Amino acid sequence: MPRVQVGIVGAGPAGLLLAHLLAGEGLEVAVLEARSRDYLEQSPHRIRAGVLEWGSKEILAQAGLGQRMLAQGYEHRGIYLAFDGALHRLSFPELTEGRSIWVYGQQYLVRDLIRLYLEKGRTILFEHEVVGLEAPETQPTLVYRTPQGRAERLVCEFVVGADGSHSFLRSQIPKAQIRHKTYPFAWLGILAQARPAAEELIYASHPRGFALYSMRSPTIARNYLQVPLEEKLEDWPDERIWGS
Repeated sequence: MPRVQVGIVGAGPAGLLLAHLLAGEGLEVAVLEARSRDYLEQSPHRIRAGVLEWGSKEILAQAGLGQRMLAQGYEHRGIYLAFDGALHRLSFPELTEGRSIWVYGQQYLVRDLIRLYLEKGRTILFEHEVVGLEAPETQPTLVYRTPQGRAERLVCEFVVGADGSHSFLRSQIPKAQIRHKTYPFAWLGILAQARPAAEELIYASHPRGFALYSMRSPTIARNYLQVPLEEKLEDWPDERIWGS
């Protein structure tokens, strides 16, 4: 039965960054991902948030993983809060000893981390879905399904669950308590190929609800609107979005 020092479940930003850092220190690392590489890099359903906090940007840059992020991303040095009919700007550098945030799409970051990891001769086991965890406290063993449907096992010294909000491994933590909160509203997310209305994020509070404007690039804008829970995506055709 194969063995590694660290088994990482999930090839998202957290799992891949950790894999880079550990492998760079000489540890034996295995990364297992349920989805295909094409799905992670190309699927339109993978559009995620694009804001990186200062610490994340610094870790990526110092690890030699942020060349494209620094070249193609955008520094945001503040945000606007909109309420009572006025804009109020908060300056990050003034409030955080010169720090700021970085705008770079999560999907682009995942592409970079995958490419750089594979270029170093390392392996990511795409389409290997983890379906079980055996002996977590004595000999952690990941049970996974191969692309051919075979069930196989991987013995690890440590197992890392970086498999997102629908984590399988989270449910395997002994005595774990998971709390859920249901809010009385939903979000409509709009990613548009349009010239951004502003260079910094705008958080708007209005009697009709909350809205967020953000930019991804000089040609792509991302917006959120608070909508009722019963609202359906079909209620928002392109004509309504562009006409609002």
